[in-house]
Amino acid sequence: MENSACFCGHRNVSIYSNEIRSKVHNAILDLCENHNVVNFLSGGMGNFDAICESEAIMLKKIHPEIKLFLVIPYFTQSINDKPFNYKYDEIIYPDFIKQYHYKQVITERNKWLVDNSDYIISRVINNTGGAFTTLKYAKKMQKNIISI
Repeated sequence: MENSACFCGHRNVSIYSNEIRSKVHNAILDLCENHNVVNFLSGGMGNFDAICESEAIMLKKIHPEIKLFLVIPYFTQSINDKPFNYKYDEIIYPDFIKQYHYKQVITERNKWLVDNSDYIISRVINNTGGAFTTLKYAKKMQKNIISI
């Protein structure tokens, strides 16, 4: 996806951290104003994604061109719930994912996020887990990484 960034971080980040919120806010603002990034892709899993999504939504007030996409690895009932889906401009289900075993779909979705982004907004502090694996893949693919 052109002019895009995705979020990559551990799910257990403190949602109340003003420092992380401020850094995410500034990263999204910089990407929008200085790098023409208007599409933000989220896996929608965990606190870091929630922080990034809320900051993108807040910045839409001054940059209405910002679009927030949720990229799902599988369908769940919550997708139909209004409190869940009201904040996204679009929900994307990459069709190729259905060929993978259910234990692989999140990893494959995360690769899709990286492959379809110019920038990665990242908060990875542990050397294990899905966020670490995704960041490692982003580095291998030589993506622009913004560490929070």
